[in-house]
Amino acid sequence: IGNTSAEKQTLFKKLKDWDLVNSKFLTSKKSEEEVRVEERSEEIKLVQLKENLKANSEIWDRLQKEIIIKEREKMRSAKIGEFLHFVEGEFFLLVDDIERNVMIRIHHDFNEAFIKWFDILIGQDSINVRTDFSFNPRIEQDGYETDYDSLSGGERTACALAYRLALNQAINKMAETIQTKNLIILDEPTDGFSSEQLERLKLVLDELDNEQIIIVSH
Repeated sequence: IGNTSAEKQTLFKKLKDWDLVNSKFLTSKKSEEEVRVEERSEEIKLVQLKENLKANSEIWDRLQKEIIIKEREKMRSAKIGEFLHFVEGEFFLLVDDIERNVMIRIHHDFNEAFIKWFDILIGQDSINVRTDFSFNPRIEQDGYETDYDSLSGGERTACALAYRLALNQAINKMAETIQTKNLIILDEPTDGFSSEQLERLKLVLDELDNEQIIIVSH
């Protein structure tokens, strides 16, 4: 009985120890379940983070491509801006200078031809002609400027003919594609001419040296 009683006490003690162990086991199991729940939650968060990372990577790639496109557009815009600045500033000034120099040269050649043909047709030192920069004829008679209408009929015809010959010469010199450079047509070129001026017209026609001259007269 004594041995049984001792064994009983031992068993009760082991039972108490088992209850303690079981309690710890249940507590550990509960903690394990909580850890597993938390782990699953973290796994879900990890999956979401990976998806977000993938989406952000795609956004990053797209933004990088957009940045490259924007940089190209920026460079292109800068080049266009430089071109527009050149066109609006230096280019127009350059064109103006070129046009001005061309017009000065054309006016110089036109004016010289106008004076030359008029002097041959008139043959008088008392009447001088020239053109202004707008190609308007200016006439001086005996040192005074006079109007075209103040000239005699023969002088007006000589002035008009000299102007047209100078114009024809200037146009032929400028336009290389004209196919009728060796042809000249004159309508009533001797109206009001004296016999001396008719002889002078012959000098003009000889100096023109055109292959064909057509004169309309009544």
